[in-house]
Amino acid sequence: EGIKDVGDVSDSSDDFELKSQNYGVATIQRKIFDRSTIGGFLINRQAFNGYQIDGDDYNRVGGTELNFRSKDNKWSAFSTYYLSFTQRDSIKNDSKTKDRQVVLNGIEYTGRDWYGFVTLEYVGKDYVSDMGFTQELYQRNDETGEQTAIPYFSSLQILGRNWYPEKLEKVRSLGLEVRNKMFMNTHFSPTDYQLSTTLFGELNDRSRFSLGFNQFARKLYFPLNATGQMDSLLAADTYHYNNVEVAYVASKKNKLYGTISASYGGFYSGNLLSFNADITYRWQPLGNFSLNVSYNDVVFPEGFGNSRLLLIGPRAEFTFNRSLFWTTFLQYNTQSENFNINSRLQWRFAPMSDVFLVFTDNMNTTDFSQKNWGIVLKMNYWLAL
Repeated sequence: EGIKDVGDVSDSSDDFELKSQNYGVATIQRKIFDRSTIGGFLINRQAFNGYQIDGDDYNRVGGTELNFRSKDNKWSAFSTYYLSFTQRDSIKNDSKTKDRQVVLNGIEYTGRDWYGFVTLEYVGKDYVSDMGFTQELYQRNDETGEQTAIPYFSSLQILGRNWYPEKLEKVRSLGLEVRNKMFMNTHFSPTDYQLSTTLFGELNDRSRFSLGFNQFARKLYFPLNATGQMDSLLAADTYHYNNVEVAYVASKKNKLYGTISASYGGFYSGNLLSFNADITYRWQPLGNFSLNVSYNDVVFPEGFGNSRLLLIGPRAEFTFNRSLFWTTFLQYNTQSENFNINSRLQWRFAPMSDVFLVFTDNMNTTDFSQKNWGIVLKMNYWLAL
């Protein structure tokens, strides 16, 4: 159990009003039976006008969690319940009837050969979590710019099988997994799903490879600009499409490690070719050097517009000694037309206590003109009570 509280002080200007905020988290957990726990938590965001509490601007989420694990460690289960509170609950004076809850239950089996996992979740339309985000709850209308909360049930089902071939000396294991993530409306009628069938393997050095076939159904409640650069919006409808994906994950035992993946197939009413790489080189004792690349070539029917989206993000992490670190990363993003530089100097002056000096700069990708920049000084101090 524990309590954490963080606050910021903001100044308003003639152009916009920026309120001060206080964020707090409190948790408690107790052991029950042999390997199970029960707990609760409260998350709070409270706005301030100056030093006065703003009773019309807050968000609180409270919940309970029950986790069960069997003695042989093969079976586990969990059950959670969340309830949110905001100033919007009392707008219509019917806060008791508002659907502000999240319920999530799951059960898992993990054996040497077989494994499985099943969950069932419900998210109410009035659930709000400012210190988190429930993406599937909000459906965007790119014609009006509005977002609408639509309640849903969702279920994740996973069934997998592992084999350990003795005749393949360099292969540690092979496997087959079927995974389905399904969304349903409040009448339990399916709206979306992603059904994946994946062949995978693991080498003796812990490197992994996979080949997957994915089937999608996506229900659009409102018109959508899927890439942010379309000439015409996709119509509200249900879209069915498939793709094939291959991936390789190099083991972290190597100095050069990371993930490379590629996929090709449908994307709503068009096609998508995607390539992703996240590679790191460990140069001891100096630090780590990484490169993240994401390329997406989206082709839609005539009149909707095509897009080639590129993101390049190099990153360098230097370790000067046990208490002084320097991290810098760049990001070139053609989708948002933004080039970002972020550089952070960290000094650990005591256990779990740090001073951070951060510089950030954002520029346009077309002519590299500056959008905005900033310098932030931050200190964390671990107070042991």
